[in-house]
Amino acid sequence: MIRYRIRITHAALEQMDRAAAWWREHRDKAPDAFDDDTDEAIRVLQDNPFIGQTVSLSKPTRRFWLDRIRFYIYYRVEDDIIVILAVWHGSRGSHPPI
Repeated sequence: MIRYRIRITHAALEQMDRAAAWWREHRDKAPDAFDDDTDEAIRVLQDNPFIGQTVSLSKPTRRFWLDRIRFYIYYRVEDDIIVILAVWHGSRGSHPPI
């Protein structure tokens, strides 16, 4: 079985950093939940890259729902690499500008 490599775009990394900082400041009962859940989701995607729901964007894109923290990870599968494009809160009601 192939274990896919991960590449996180600069935009997605900035989104993750902002969301993690907000989470640590405002979620005192589970300050590490954002980091823990995104780390676990990335491990799941490495073994199951096609698990995410296909979304209609300009290029083939998928999104994976993180239920506890209510974020989507938007990504593309390119050969043996998963490119994480955005980490987007589900309440936004739209896709990220990717």
